[in-house]
Amino acid sequence: MNKHTVIQQYFSAWNTRDADKLKELFTENSSLIDWEIDVVGRDNVIAANANIWEAVPDIHVLVQKIATDDSTGTGYGIITVTSEKQNLHLPVLDVFVFDDNNKITRVSAYKQQ
Repeated sequence: MNKHTVIQQYFSAWNTRDADKLKELFTENSSLIDWEIDVVGRDNVIAANANIWEAVPDIHVLVQKIATDDSTGTGYGIITVTSEKQNLHLPVLDVFVFDDNNKITRVSAYKQQ
């Protein structure tokens, strides 16, 4: 599976709240960093996402662009995080780092100021 497909599957699993699928995409020692979260370890990454889903039940990601760079082992997704109940429309850049098997080792998320 190539990096682009992995990122697509990540966002699909995120939107359907499929923690098992997310878990398949990450390495054991992966990390997730954003403006509120900084966790290490696949189980902690999955738990952090589950906490987001629980806190904002109608949260959804609208993917605008996905790009990858095989020479650096990275990829990114330009997305909008939405929640109608919370009137949330937040532009976000997710940067993905992959291992040699195209498993996600790190996701760093940056919100637009």
